[in-house]
Amino acid sequence: MKQLLAVGLLYFSLAAVQAQKITDSGVPVVIKEAFAKMYPGIKKASWNKVDTLYIASFSDGNYKGAVSFNNDGKWSERETVISVASVPAGINSYVEKNYKNEKITGAVKIRKSSGEIRYRVAVGNKQILFTKEGNFIKVSQPI
Repeated sequence: MKQLLAVGLLYFSLAAVQAQKITDSGVPVVIKEAFAKMYPGIKKASWNKVDTLYIASFSDGNYKGAVSFNNDGKWSERETVISVASVPAGINSYVEKNYKNEKITGAVKIRKSSGEIRYRVAVGNKQILFTKEGNFIKVSQPI
């Protein structure tokens, strides 16, 4: 159940309502090559397209993640499913204070190509976005 929730959190955080599932053959070669170079051990990915971004979701059994690429094969954002225990303390404090009867059920670490780090956690049917320090940014779309 936790694995399903984590994968769902990952999918909904990168794929918007307008996401279009595409087959491997629909992904440009430059993007597949960039993905293979970035994650040489991952042999299979599920692909979606949102506007001009190609999003690969993947797992190797221990590692679950997603990465988005632009049309030129440059990555813009990487997400990694992490344990709830790995989130910064400020996130736990925020959830305890603002969602008294709920707990964090899934977490993702987000790394942007600019180097910026963020965290997204699932609480109830919501996703909440935080800075790398654990400061609240916003409530995202419902799961």
